Amino acid sequence: DEDAREVQGARGGARGGSSPSASARGRAAGMFNVALSALDLRGGAHDAARDLVLVRMPEAGVKPDVVSYSLAIAACVHAGGDADDLIAAARRAAGADRRSNAKKPKRAKKKKKGKGGDVDDAEGKNVRTLWEDEHLAVVSKPAGMLTHPNEASGGATRTLVEDLLDAFGDEGLSAINGADARGIVHRLDKPTSGAMLIAKTDLAHAMCVAAWYQRKVTKTYLALVEGVPGRRRGRRRGDDGDAMEGTCVAPADGRPARSDWRVVETFGEEDEDDATQLCSLVEVTPRTGRRHQIRQHM
Repeated sequence: DEDAREVQGARGGARGGSSPSASARGRAAGMFNVALSALDLRGGAHDAARDLVLVRMPEAGVKPDVVSYSLAIAACVHAGGDADDLIAAARRAAGADRRSNAKKPKRAKKKKKGKGGDVDDAEGKNVRTLWEDEHLAVVSKPAGMLTHPNEASGGATRTLVEDLLDAFGDEGLSAINGADARGIVHRLDKPTSGAMLIAKTDLAHAMCVAAWYQRKVTKTYLALVEGVPGRRRGRRRGDDGDAMEGTCVAPADGRPARSDWRVVETFGEEDEDDATQLCSLVEVTPRTGRRHQIRQHM
């Protein structure tokens, strides 16, 4: 493929080659991940998946990411094989053995209720454990809390990861997504509250990431929107001409996006002078996972 050849041809830039573009590297990694997913879904191709992620991708100058390793691990597990070497490689790539460097502001108070218990943060918000077993946990993320540290936050605000570390400890969370994002399989935007699936082991993390990639996971959100839609249910696409403007911080990346929605309930009374008195509670099921997708579609 042209992207893979560009990446491979640019290796050894000191010998006169140029560096591959970030977009070319991303597209090449994406194509390898598609192939890894196909090998997993095919079944019985775990040796090919292992070879692809441990040998072929590095040979092509493409760095496997957490999705690559997760798909290869899933292929091995589904075929009844052993994935310990892939998990070890994923941990090395993620720097899993270092402790999280997340800055922890002083907290006004701290409360634990045993393993995986409730934890209050400095702002008085509460991260509750809704369910857990030896592999996974489901926690409630409050609105206004970052999922994990990022460059923009500068460590100034407390994150869900920090509360998870308080509740479960370094060794009680998966680390193949990196030391500063332990346990994080997926994310919710800072303004969004909701249930989040947390991985307690690296194997569970990999299986969840593979399921997410292969669209085996159904996610449902409730959104309170201004006004009343013209119909009770529908589907929004990324190229809808009537998409609301000014609702997203990040620019659209041009990738396909699709959300199904239905009106659950409407509130307020219609006023000819002030249409904003009406609002609706809408159930949204995103069929793709793009940044700020629901806010843009709604």
